[in-house]
Amino acid sequence: MKESEIELEEKTELVETLTKQNQELKSKLEKVSHDKSQEDELVSQLRESNNDLNNECERLSDTLTKSRREYQATIDELSDEKYNFENQNSKLSKKVNELKTELNELNILQNELELDNKNQAATIEELKSVNAQKDHELEERNKIIEDLRLVILENQQATEKITSDLKQEIESLKEKVSKVDHDNETLSTEINSKKQEIDNLNNQLKEIDELKTDINTKQLLIGKLRHEAIILNEHLTKALTMIKQGSGDGSNKTIDRELISNVILSFLQFPRGDTKKFEALQLISALLQWDPEQKVAAGLQSKGSGSGKVDKTGPDGQQQRQSFVSLWTDFLEKESMGG
Repeated sequence: MKESEIELEEKTELVETLTKQNQELKSKLEKVSHDKSQEDELVSQLRESNNDLNNECERLSDTLTKSRREYQATIDELSDEKYNFENQNSKLSKKVNELKTELNELNILQNELELDNKNQAATIEELKSVNAQKDHELEERNKIIEDLRLVILENQQATEKITSDLKQEIESLKEKVSKVDHDNETLSTEINSKKQEIDNLNNQLKEIDELKTDINTKQLLIGKLRHEAIILNEHLTKALTMIKQGSGDGSNKTIDRELISNVILSFLQFPRGDTKKFEALQLISALLQWDPEQKVAAGLQSKGSGSGKVDKTGPDGQQQRQSFVSLWTDFLEKESMGG
């Protein structure tokens, strides 16, 4: 029993101890829980502070970046201003040197002007003395002018009288001039009339000159035609003589070379399509006494036409037969008219 009691006591003590420890642990747990809640609050506060610090850090970083940019821009502006100030300083220094030079020149000029002023002052004094002398001379001249005015007044009176006489003479001369102008107008009218007559005569002379030129041209043409008519007459006479000789002796077939040469040359000179070319060919045929086959070959006669006569087709399309004499006569007449 005692052991049980002892054991119970021990266990009771142990329970009390454990209870006490449990109480202590509970108190500690409560304390720890309380501390934990405080720590959680502290952590939350720290987190908020951390977030605020991060935001502030970012803001400060942005501000720093912006400040750096502004600082760099300010430095650049200050550098530009420094460069401008240096340039201005250089220009001002140069300007100062120029102004110093000008100032020295102005000082020299001022000294020269002072010297000139002194000289001019001396000159003024001399001029004053000269002016006083001139004033004295002017007074004397004024006296002379008064005397001259009196003389001029007398001369004006004499001039007025002379002017009156001259006006009368001028009126008389105007009347004479008017009469002369009237005579000049009459003469001008007569001169214009004479000029018109001269123009008419000049036109008539031009027409006479033109007629003379036309007459000379026609006289030259008549002389040329007469010369050609003489030549053609000689050819005609020679041809008629040959024809008579040929008709008296049928066996004589001699042809004048000059005659046939002229006919052939005329044939060659005529342009193609000219009726004179056909007439010249007919004349050559008659002179050479071509047979029908030769005429057909030359184009003077078509096949089947009658022989012994020359076949000629005129502008109207009718066939005409001509003897050698009539052909030669017509040819010479047309040549003379064409020339």
